[in-house]
Amino acid sequence: MEKPLGEACGAAIYIMTEIIQNNEMAIRLSFFFGVFATMAVWELIAPRRALQQRKAVRWYSNLGIVVLNSVLARIVFPLAPVAVAVVAAERGWGVFNVADVAPGLAIVCAVVILDFAIYIQHVMVHAVPVLWRLHRMHHADLDFDVTTGARFHPVEIILSVAIKMAVIVLIGAPAVAVVIFEVVLNATAMFNHSNVNLALGLDRVLRLVVVTPDMHRVHHSVLPHETNSNFGFNLPWWDRLFGTYRAQPELGHEGMDIGIDLFRNPGELHIHKMLAQPFTGETGEYPIFYSPQLCVYFCKLRLGVAPSMLLLWTRICVFSCSCQIRPCSLFRPLWSLRSPSPQLCVYFRAA
Repeated sequence: MEKPLGEACGAAIYIMTEIIQNNEMAIRLSFFFGVFATMAVWELIAPRRALQQRKAVRWYSNLGIVVLNSVLARIVFPLAPVAVAVVAAERGWGVFNVADVAPGLAIVCAVVILDFAIYIQHVMVHAVPVLWRLHRMHHADLDFDVTTGARFHPVEIILSVAIKMAVIVLIGAPAVAVVIFEVVLNATAMFNHSNVNLALGLDRVLRLVVVTPDMHRVHHSVLPHETNSNFGFNLPWWDRLFGTYRAQPELGHEGMDIGIDLFRNPGELHIHKMLAQPFTGETGEYPIFYSPQLCVYFCKLRLGVAPSMLLLWTRICVFSCSCQIRPCSLFRPLWSLRSPSPQLCVYFRAA
């Protein structure tokens, strides 16, 4: 009985994979425009905050960046991430293409792992000053609505796609998992950046399984210690697990200021100004490894060594020694971690 059932499930997943692969673009565009329209109308009917800037200027710039990023990504990467997953499957690359894992379990695990990779990447661009310069264009929006979720610098998009493809090949993510992940990520990015008013009770329940607008709005606060919290885009568990979760902004959602302390002039909302933002102005005190005070504060949140695990291993070794912990202590209670010294944080800044 189990064998026919398993074969039936495998056949169903195979058919679903074929349908998704053959209609990937149509599926993604349908969800994008459907979710975007839903959130845009919801914002008009029940806004959470009064917008401070003209929507026409912000929307043409933020949506213009989406078009530019899509064109550049296709030029730089002729193969889409889903096509990379297909190639990896054909050549037997990656964990799930080697290990004997049930197709359904492989899909679920791949989606969760890809989401965790996005969390790590997000912390990384907040930690390293040169990467923060790219990412701060996303935070320089002076309002917070559905279009903010798509506002990323083209160079950051290229870096993000490259990291995503590397993870897909490394884990051997099934093609259907890649499509599901990208559709869900785009949908939740528009949802959790939207200016919609959710009932507090509903928000409290939803943020147990998905990042809500109130949860992510804290991340767009002008205050650095609030900016460096709530890094999750889709699943909220990583922030809770690694100690980067902050429930509410200090000044409340109506009283908080959106953006960063640079580019406060409304003229900076135009697309040509946005594209130049990584290359103009000071780095500021936002990067975690730039400001000793912020680095110490951040480590007191019990983040420990998690943000740099993949790309900054050498620094982690020094960081671990100063904190009197080992990388394996990530699996111990996070509140047992000690904070590093300000001197060590200066090392991060200089390295």
